Amino acid sequence: MFTGPRFRGPVATVPGQRPSQPADVLVGRSKECADLGRLVGDPETRLLTLTGPAGVGKTRIATTAADTVAKEQDFTLCWTSVTSVTSEAALMRALLLSAGIRETADVDALSALIERFGGSRVLLVLDDCDHLLDECALVGRTLITLCPALVVLATSREIFRVPGEIVYHVGPLPLPGGDEPAVALERNPAVRLFLARSPALKGRPVRVLRTVATICRQLEGIPLAIELTAARSPLISLDRISSELTDVLGVLATSGPTSDLRHRTLRAAIDWSYELLDSHERDLFTRLSIFEGGFDVDAAHAVAGNPSSDLATTRDLISRLVDKSLVMARTQPVESRFTLLSTIRGYAREKLAGAEAEYSTAARHAAYYVELAEGAERTREEGKQDVWLQTLDVDGGNVSAAIDWTLTAEPRLAVRLTAAVWPYSAWRGHYFDGRAWLDAALEMPGVEGEPAYPELLLGAGTLAFLCCDYQTAADPLDRALAIFDAAGDTRGRARTLHRLATVARELGRYDEARRLHERSLQLWRRLADQSQEAHARTYSSFVAWLSGDLEFAEQEAKAALSYFRQSGDSEGVVWSLINLGAVARERGSYAVAEPLLMESRAISEQLGFPEGVAWSDDQLGRAERARGRYQRATTFLTRSFGIHRDLGDRWRAASVLAELAVTAAMRHRTRPAVFLHAAAAQLRDEIGVPIPGCERADVETSLASARLLLGDAAFEQEWSAGWGSWWTALPDSGGLDTGPVAPAD
Repeated sequence: MFTGPRFRGPVATVPGQRPSQPADVLVGRSKECADLGRLVGDPETRLLTLTGPAGVGKTRIATTAADTVAKEQDFTLCWTSVTSVTSEAALMRALLLSAGIRETADVDALSALIERFGGSRVLLVLDDCDHLLDECALVGRTLITLCPALVVLATSREIFRVPGEIVYHVGPLPLPGGDEPAVALERNPAVRLFLARSPALKGRPVRVLRTVATICRQLEGIPLAIELTAARSPLISLDRISSELTDVLGVLATSGPTSDLRHRTLRAAIDWSYELLDSHERDLFTRLSIFEGGFDVDAAHAVAGNPSSDLATTRDLISRLVDKSLVMARTQPVESRFTLLSTIRGYAREKLAGAEAEYSTAARHAAYYVELAEGAERTREEGKQDVWLQTLDVDGGNVSAAIDWTLTAEPRLAVRLTAAVWPYSAWRGHYFDGRAWLDAALEMPGVEGEPAYPELLLGAGTLAFLCCDYQTAADPLDRALAIFDAAGDTRGRARTLHRLATVARELGRYDEARRLHERSLQLWRRLADQSQEAHARTYSSFVAWLSGDLEFAEQEAKAALSYFRQSGDSEGVVWSLINLGAVARERGSYAVAEPLLMESRAISEQLGFPEGVAWSDDQLGRAERARGRYQRATTFLTRSFGIHRDLGDRWRAASVLAELAVTAAMRHRTRPAVFLHAAAAQLRDEIGVPIPGCERADVETSLASARLLLGDAAFEQEWSAGWGSWWTALPDSGGLDTGPVAPAD
């Protein structure tokens, strides 16, 4: 599916998947980190659960240990936060995201994860599993069973209780004794943590150390409670802290044994910290809980700040909350971002829930992210794609939360927000979420009268197309075109004609596709938009070589390439090179095709653009097969199929499978060839597309030859085995040799 660029960047750049580490050192947990490293490295360990009560620092220990293991034991680290995941389906989506697999309608998530992890040494961290215990246990057990070198490290207050689980208990920090000498107190982990978080304490006389030790015993060694309390030491004397904790904890001690004492101790520490806030700090603290995945000062001021105060006041209040360990700061290259630990955010959310401020804060949050998303979309239209992606990557959690809220509370904002965000959903491969949001917005009463209505239709048609759901795509695209036509919106018409052309192309209606692309091209010329004109010529070139018009395809691709090289549009260069390489290959000029396709592949790898890599490998594999270099062809094609399949591009995956089948037949591996042909045919039948025109002769010749060689009975047997097996139709399972690309003959 030639759709243009829609995926970039490593998984590590996706916000919310891995927790930020505070700049301060993890105190008193060296033994735990060393133990975890040893256990992960033990071949007997496959599922390791890090368990303990709230506030003991399970996530921080897991983060530190996992980083060390990845560096020292050659593991690939895959971190998945389960904190905000609410269902089994959402868990699978989170796992796909953390593994770098594009989510699409046809992707079987578990199969995709198994394929991605394979036999590699991977440490999969599932953080904060408490609320989805059964679902996490099932996924973890399945993955370690089918991925022989995978290790799962889970954090949870409750263990999974499944066969093979190794449990590592993390308790509070060791408590200091009541009569230990000063040197022993200074070495005690709980005391060390309090002192590390209380830099204002001058000197460490015995009296100070003993008071700190008393406070740590009162807090039962719970790290989060110690940090919250230590943060108050610059403002309140240690004796007063100890006295107030005695009062609070004394009440708790008489409240009965039904709830966990340590949990109640942590709750008391947070309660105490909250009660010590002034009214301005309390108001901001509770409102900040509306954010998903973090915020910067500007967002905090717009969403949670006092409307009558200025930005400097909000910045000062955030700084005070950071000093009190209620807000965590993480330094970014450009500006600082802030977040609340999940335990503290949950507490603040309870305070906000049901309060008069809850609706107004959610409304301000939604309005802010509508403006942010619309501004980001304008930067994309101006050609600043990196800025657009970075903006929405960083605040993806907030944008998603805003959409979910507006869909039920503020329909007009929901329409604007989904209209602005769908191109990002398309680019990043968030097809399920994008389509669900668009469908919900399109079902709202009165949506037809909203200015963004045709944009919603264009988005719905585009995401349906990207899922190879062509019949569903056509209706909203036709309606969008009619509205843009009636409104005289030239840009909207050009964009919609382009998308209709891509639908026609994949359905094999090449004449229609060329006419639609030509109409789109003329509109871009009328608008004097050279960038979009060049992209339109690229798509026209693609349709031309698919349908056999090589001269026109070469003409359009060369013109587009000239513009893209001059303007610095690297992704445009990739598609132009692929088109020129395909034209040369179709002409049998393999020596000309190879450097063009190798350049497109190199640029795609540099950009982190898997679709470009997949198309380059596809065309390189076809060229190698035509030259009789069957092992090299198989390797290129195998890689191409894997990427297309993971991207959810069933149209192109079917073509690559068919070419692998042709290659197998040329190597006299007739049975695997029929198996792969059947898998490709089933896939084309599933999405309702024909064999592309330029590929039909090779496929039909290969099938006729295979039937003749095997006979009808054996042919039908292999065909039945391959039909329905496209997802797992890997060439190595079909009897084909794969591996690194062999040197050219």
